[in-house]
Amino acid sequence: MSRARITGERVVSPAGGFNPTWQRHVAAYALCEPFLGPGRVLDLGCGVGHSYERLAPRETVGVDVDPQALAGQSRATAVADMRDLPFPDASFGSVVAVQSIEHVPDPERAVAEAARVLEPDGVAVFVTPNRLTLGRPDEVIDPYHFIEFDDKELRRLCEPRFGEVEVLGLFGSERYMELFREERATLDRLLRLDPLRLRRLVPRRMRQRLYDWLLRHFRREDDPRAEAIEPADFELRESGLEAALDVCAVCREPRPPARVSACAWCGAPLGDDAVRLRGRVRCPRCGAATTDPWPTPDELERAYGGWYRPRTGRRFALFGDLILSRTRGLLAKRIDAIAPPGPVLDVGAGDGVLLDALRSRGREALGLERDSRRPDVRDCSLAEVEGEWAAIVFWHSLEHLPDAGDALRHAARLLRPGGVLVIAVPNSDSLQAAAFGDRWLALDLPRHLVHLSRESLVSRLELFGFELERISQLRGGQIAIGWLDGFVCLVPGRLDLYQSLRSRGARNVELSPARRAASLATAVALAPAALAAAAVEVAVGRSGTLYLEARRA
Repeated sequence: MSRARITGERVVSPAGGFNPTWQRHVAAYALCEPFLGPGRVLDLGCGVGHSYERLAPRETVGVDVDPQALAGQSRATAVADMRDLPFPDASFGSVVAVQSIEHVPDPERAVAEAARVLEPDGVAVFVTPNRLTLGRPDEVIDPYHFIEFDDKELRRLCEPRFGEVEVLGLFGSERYMELFREERATLDRLLRLDPLRLRRLVPRRMRQRLYDWLLRHFRREDDPRAEAIEPADFELRESGLEAALDVCAVCREPRPPARVSACAWCGAPLGDDAVRLRGRVRCPRCGAATTDPWPTPDELERAYGGWYRPRTGRRFALFGDLILSRTRGLLAKRIDAIAPPGPVLDVGAGDGVLLDALRSRGREALGLERDSRRPDVRDCSLAEVEGEWAAIVFWHSLEHLPDAGDALRHAARLLRPGGVLVIAVPNSDSLQAAAFGDRWLALDLPRHLVHLSRESLVSRLELFGFELERISQLRGGQIAIGWLDGFVCLVPGRLDLYQSLRSRGARNVELSPARRAASLATAVALAPAALAAAAVEVAVGRSGTLYLEARRA
């Protein structure tokens, strides 16, 4: 294999001074082997498959996103993303992932998929670099890695999906550590040349190319010490994990994600005639889609976290929060005009902006929210609410509810005769949903638990006796931004408009100033196209957001 093909992305050869890294990977496979059961082994992110023979005599199946890496392997392979495996439930006795989960931005999905395909008594082993020793504890240096773990973080990643998690450390011999310390010293010298960490402004692809060049430049081919390294230079230990080269999680008692068996909107069974999509399943009876697998409470807690609605109250940068405040003011004006006298219930009240706007118009109002921070906002379900209400509002909140299908029934119970129901939800039958598919901004998995079309929403309203008074393709907002975010995400460079629009403390991804600037500049350039696309979908009645007003008879 030519030296030019050697990169920092994957281990493909022991040549070019890469023998220590190669042997470290080989050792990881060999040291994993005693933990595995006798059945088939799924090898996640296997690359060129250099060490699967270490798992013999077990049958192994290699998975990688790169078909070239899988070419020529004398075993079964599958070109697939480890976060969306093409295998049935409980189909493998063991799963191994050696130096691979750090290469995806959401490794919890890879862990969940591993638990899903494991047999009930199966074992999964995840080996990943220890962030405390790999580069810098507070910075991911390797541009091919999205996230890195220490032993405690790896345990926290695995525990939601496994009943038993044992974390070990992979350690090197003194002769290996001599080479490792020299390489760390070289890295430290290079990093000192950039005390302001301006490297974070460099696009990821450029950093990857520079990283590859530096590896090939500083790893000498003719160093006999490097050539002497072998798998026996590595061992697993149970203690001192903060100094380990790699951390290794041995996971037993898989807890596979709960696959939904019934539609969360209409309650119909989801059998073989249901349409299985990535992250959701569409009901053939009502047309609504249910998020699948269904997230656990812990997963939902992490999905919202402190970033989604920060305590500072600042969600969006520039004029975003001001625009939200103005639109809520207009919504309050509309509700006050169409609702009979009486209080208003805002389901999914957020920071209470709509409550303030309603109160300024003389309306009594109460909000429901999962994280209550105000006396006029309760942390409870709609089923627990009593009283009689003049209006109930689901403003981009119905899709977040675990009992969304029953929410309309509760609303019918709570509304006074003549009371108004106001709903704004993403339209799963919109042109933008069709255009961007799994990348559609308003899909928002796993926070959005149901995905509704106009037909599925209207039929449910009619079922509970509501009289539909208005459907608007515009009033629900978030239409042009759906197109704009989708267009920006199609541009190379891992641009992310939505996170770029959020304030610094309200993001859930690391966003360099350069990447944010590139995302915003691209959005400005593509804004005319997004506005044109939004105008077309509004004109044909397939807007990205549905706004409905319905009245209780």
